[in-house]
Formats: sequence, C-alpha cells, structure tokens
Amino acid sequence: MTSPTGAGGGPVPPHVLAAFALRGAPEPLPGGRGLAVRVGAAVLRPDPDAVAGAWAAGVADRLRAPDVRLPRPLRAGDGRWVVDGWTATEHVDGLESPADRWSEVLEAGRALSRALAAEPPPPWLAARADPWAVADRAAWGEAAPEPGPAAAPLVGRLLAARGPLPALPEQLVHGDLTGNVLLPRRPGTAPTVIDLSPYRRPAAAALAVVVVDGWLWHDAGPELVDLADLGPAGPQLLLRAMLFRLLALDALARDAPEVVAAELPRHERAARAVLDLAGR
Repeated sequence: MTSPTGAGGGPVPPHVLAAFALRGAPEPLPGGRGLAVRVGAAVLRPDPDAVAGAWAAGVADRLRAPDVRLPRPLRAGDGRWVVDGWTATEHVDGLESPADRWSEVLEAGRALSRALAAEPPPPWLAARADPWAVADRAAWGEAAPEPGPAAAPLVGRLLAARGPLPALPEQLVHGDLTGNVLLPRRPGTAPTVIDLSPYRRPAAAALAVVVVDGWLWHDAGPELVDLADLGPAGPQLLLRAMLFRLLALDALARDAPEVVAAELPRHERAARAVLDLAGR
C-alpha cells in the first residue's frame, strides 16, 4: 500500500489508509492550505485536534438541509471518525472559484447558517488558541490585540472605528466560507461547503468575512456589499471581519515580517473600503 506525501500534509500512513479501507495513491488537492489528499472517491485531511475533527464529522453526519450540504464523513472500520490525526470524507466535485458567482457563495453561507442555527457550539470553542481563534476574539473586543509593528498602524485605525453592535443573535457559523464553497456544475444541485471552521457569531458575520475576502484576494467590487445584504450592522461587521483577517495574517507571519509587509498594501486597500462604509 502506498504512502505518498501530500502537498504540505506529510505522508499518509499506510495504517490510516487501511483503517478507512482506502486503496490507491493519495493525490494532493489544491486549497485548504495544501494539506488534503484524494484517494479514489475519498478525501483525507490531517487534523491535529482529534476532538475537533470528530465533532466536525458528527455535525456533517447529521446535518440535513435541502439547499446546502457538507461532505459525508467516512468512518474507519472500527467506527472512529479520526484515525491518528486523519479524517476522511467523500470527495465532492465542484467549482472552487467564487469569481462571478458571489451571490451563490453568499447564499450557500446563509443556507448553512440556517442549517446550523440549532446546533450547539462545541464546549471547547472558547478555549481554542490557534491564530484564527485568537484573531477572532481580538477583532470582536473579547481580547486585546497584539499586532506586530508592521500591522499595528492599520490595526489601530480599524480599532478606532470599531463601535458597538445592535443586539444580534449568535449561533454556530462557518467563519471561512470563501474558497470552501464548492459550487455545483449542474443547475439544481445544492452547493457543498467544506472545511467547517466553527465560530459563535451572528450569522451575518460569516458573510462579512466573505466580503472582506473578496476585496482582499479576488478583486471583487463594491457591489459585493449589496449582495451580502448585511443590514444596518454591516459596517461594524465588516470592520470586525477586516480586523480578523489582518490580525490572523500578522500572527501567522509573525516570524516573517516581510510577508506581512508584502500583504499590507492589499489589506490597506480593503481597509479603506471598510472604513469608508463605517464613516471614519
């Protein structure tokens, strides 16, 4: 049985392939930080947190919605969702690029939030310490941000414009939709959302991150705000989404300040659009 190396994910141990009854050579898949591999009709991903991996598989296993879906998780032969840090799901074909199909990406996000509305956030969510979780808490004023010197001035401008939000119900949301919505190739097929990234936030906050991502990395125009239809809280949700992306970049590249410096111009451009909307 083969054990090739995925794109950054390391070799898939032969006993993991055997546990999921998979045969064939793993093929690296694009996206998802280059960690996923395809083996026949299945996708394998390394997940360093077995508890989080098993939770996500359980959610995907029980979620039923007519207008959006999560990939069906696969159990190992002994019933486990996670085997030595690897999870497996069905492979779903779809278009990964959101270009010119932003309305479908946003609608998939709305549909998923509706489907997750009754799902309780996992008890370990508040204790997450990965760069994205830390950036999220700082963006929402639940922790003090600690940006490096390159990002600090822009972080300060965004913080100065951050104001209160109206009372918005919070729920479990997918906080990283952009690039994780597989759009159907055939009309009438529901989109599939992959790589569930759980946060407890207002449903519209997930859409605000899509808008900021569109401005940062996909040359989207100002019309994306109208498509997202974020309501009166939109400017403040966008401020938090902008802070989230900037602080996460800064944390991930703290040991590589040249990366932050190279990315700052695009973050400055997106931040200007956000600050204009916030009236600051």
